[in-house]
Amino acid sequence: MTFQVSSRRNVRMCHFRGGIHLSRQVRSGNGGEEIHSPGAAKAAGPTRRPASPSILIWHIRKESNLIGIIRILLESPGGFSLMEESNRSNRLSGMHKYDLGGDGVEYVHYVLRAAKSLANEVLARQAIHEGRVTLLGPDGLDRRKLLQFRRGGLLSLRASREWLIATIMNGLAASSDRSCAVFENWLASSDDPWLAEARSKVFFFGGEVYHYCTGADDHAAVEAATAESDALPFFWGMLSREPTTGLEPGTRVGRETLEELAAEMSLLIVGAYDGEGYLLWNRFCSADRRGR
Repeated sequence: MTFQVSSRRNVRMCHFRGGIHLSRQVRSGNGGEEIHSPGAAKAAGPTRRPASPSILIWHIRKESNLIGIIRILLESPGGFSLMEESNRSNRLSGMHKYDLGGDGVEYVHYVLRAAKSLANEVLARQAIHEGRVTLLGPDGLDRRKLLQFRRGGLLSLRASREWLIATIMNGLAASSDRSCAVFENWLASSDDPWLAEARSKVFFFGGEVYHYCTGADDHAAVEAATAESDALPFFWGMLSREPTTGLEPGTRVGRETLEELAAEMSLLIVGAYDGEGYLLWNRFCSADRRGR
């Protein structure tokens, strides 16, 4: 996908043949030139290039389905570069969504009860039993084995991690420019020496360690946050919005930061199957409730 400078204003969506369209998701900064995608002369308008470096995220959709994400670094004084093109249809090909029912909800509740302070805030502010738990996995899995959440040998860890990272990146890109993903490190302590060399961003609450990434981060940052926080017997994380005070690497946060993250939580991710798979918790939407 190539882009060119344009003098037109306010492009937010570009349409192409075959039901494909690009829509802008995140913009920051002011001033500078504007860009648009070739062949979009009838689109609703281009994006202003900010005068300072910024991340621009575009969603690629076919009909209503998200099939890819493009992240562009807008540079100053001129130029822009493709940071990453994330093709969801490739990374999630062969994926099937399994609804794990009440058993899945109970397992998520069990993990959160065993976790630390942020999980306690989630339990206090979210009606976990009013949500839906699903698994992303290959077709044809035995449902009886799917409900044995503490047993391994069912899933490919490599495929599960690819699906996990793609899900997180899509969630970050689909949300506001304050979107973030936070993962508790169940085993680590804030005084562990290895944290000084950690590849991911971390913050601390007391002695607890939380890894995080934001919508501006790339695939490598998301992979580092999930890999360094992944621990047995418990791994969990969530998609949320950054607190109003923001998140800074290496800082210690107060209880109010955890409260705000928990209140804004939109998706829970819980490790299962002896560390080989990940469950997703979502709130029921109105359509889900009608189907119950």
